Amino acid sequence: MKKTLALFAALLAFLPAFSQEPELLTNPEVVEDDILLRTGAEVEYYVLPSLYLTLDQELRFKENVSTFDRSYTTLSATYKVNPYFKVGAAYRFMAINHDGKKSTGFEKYWDIRNRAYLSFIGQAHLGRWKVSLRERPVATWRTGEFNPKEKVNPELELRSKAEVSYKFFSKPLMPYISYELCNTLNHSPYISGNYICGNRYEAGLKWRLTQELALDFFYRYDVGRNYDIDINKKETKVEMTPESSSIHNFGVYLDVAFK
Repeated sequence: MKKTLALFAALLAFLPAFSQEPELLTNPEVVEDDILLRTGAEVEYYVLPSLYLTLDQELRFKENVSTFDRSYTTLSATYKVNPYFKVGAAYRFMAINHDGKKSTGFEKYWDIRNRAYLSFIGQAHLGRWKVSLRERPVATWRTGEFNPKEKVNPELELRSKAEVSYKFFSKPLMPYISYELCNTLNHSPYISGNYICGNRYEAGLKWRLTQELALDFFYRYDVGRNYDIDINKKETKVEMTPESSSIHNFGVYLDVAFK
């Protein structure tokens, strides 16, 4: 009896050695090139001279501006601490139009997500030049079914943006340029280490029509990086597909401010 128990204990001790890690396969990189149109309106309401609320509605069109891509609705509050520093908080409702997967016959569906972020903005005026630096931690929650080993929830990022603008003396125009860097803060356990997931280069022109109304025209070049993780039902095989994107964004916005 003692020999049987000893043999059984030995088998239990060696069971982890027979457990098999899922096979990890890396597929060729998928590259996306596209031209997008962004259009929308932003309404600012000043509750106090140093505190204002913003309601933003944005629509995007993809596939060379031929297909509706997504809708973003954002409500934010910004407080001006002093002439050099502002802080803000925002909530964004995201409705994304997806083509679906091969397993579902590429049936289109709406992917609903919720996003919250904080903004810390430092700025300085040098004559008619304005220089600003914004740090923005972002959290995005998925609402549909997903495998937590494939996609994290919430998805955490840090977005850093530097911008330079110039305000003309006799013309209602303000050109600007900016650069934004996006870093992941969490990811699937099958991805080793955080990585730069986006570089965004932007040039634009704000045209002040009246004291309350302005048009914002811009061009943004987005270079994105991501990894798609696909795990089979038995979790014996993991497929990792590197994804990169090169997106040309053309946009026009209507800005409304009530002071």
